[in-house]
Amino acid sequence: MSPARAAKPAYDLLLRDEIPAPPAVDDLSGLRLYLSLNAKDDLTRAVHGLRPQRARVLFSYYYHQKTDVAALMDQFGEPKPDVFADSGAFSAYRTKAVIDPHVYARWLLQWGDYFRVYANIDVISNAAGTWENQQILESYGLDPLPVYHIMEPWSYFDRYVENYQYVAIGGIASASWHHTFPWAVKCFDIAAGRCVFHGFGATAVPVLQALPFYSVDSTSWASALRYGNVQLFDIDRHRFVTVMLHDTTSVFRNAALLRSYDMDPNDLLIPLEDTKYGGDEWTRITVLAAKSSVRFEHWLRKIHGPIYIPGKGAV
Repeated sequence: MSPARAAKPAYDLLLRDEIPAPPAVDDLSGLRLYLSLNAKDDLTRAVHGLRPQRARVLFSYYYHQKTDVAALMDQFGEPKPDVFADSGAFSAYRTKAVIDPHVYARWLLQWGDYFRVYANIDVISNAAGTWENQQILESYGLDPLPVYHIMEPWSYFDRYVENYQYVAIGGIASASWHHTFPWAVKCFDIAAGRCVFHGFGATAVPVLQALPFYSVDSTSWASALRYGNVQLFDIDRHRFVTVMLHDTTSVFRNAALLRSYDMDPNDLLIPLEDTKYGGDEWTRITVLAAKSSVRFEHWLRKIHGPIYIPGKGAV
């Protein structure tokens, strides 16, 4: 099934921008970008490094089902982060694990007061199973964010839009955005102001520049911790720039961009063997990556302006 039409992406909405000023700590009026990372220590470094601004983080039940969330939140300190809880269904799918909705429900009941929003358990390639999980969680008195996957029957999407004002769209990150973008456009067209959307793994700049998502999450922000590079959002070029760590040419080619993040380029030239996990260099790189995503979030807020859940305002 193919969507009826696709709008032209708004690639040229802005010609040049100044670096946006960070919003107030509790500004809930625009798009929210949640940083997803499973390593608790690295997530804590990012939260601390963004102060006094409130960080937005995504917790995956799949990785944190045995975590003492209260203790972790105490470790984060003040201000406490804005937390999005996800079931981790995609991670479970890749490892052929099964998430029991009843066990997940009990986890949410135990820790839900720490979460601004928590998502349903989406069953990959099984829209009926996803809907069944939604009903199970709601039977516990919970209010999970429903999840619709690109390529699923539109009848399920219509059901979600008719009954919920905030819906997550999955399947965007697992395929080329050129393929999924028309589907996302049709979702926004059908909703027509009746609900807002969360985009799982939706970080492609053209997509987020063109479509006013209420919230998205990112795992790519932590690429420096996995692949030896850091993705820095460049306001002037409206895109992310890859800076290779410990690479003299790459670092000094982007020296001005690094300094705009209050980062001394020389700090990225420390020999690889000296960049120990948890050390000062590691912490600086983690915080730098987090700040890049936050700058991207602020830029998108400037493009789209306030975005609210219909009838609820800033929540």
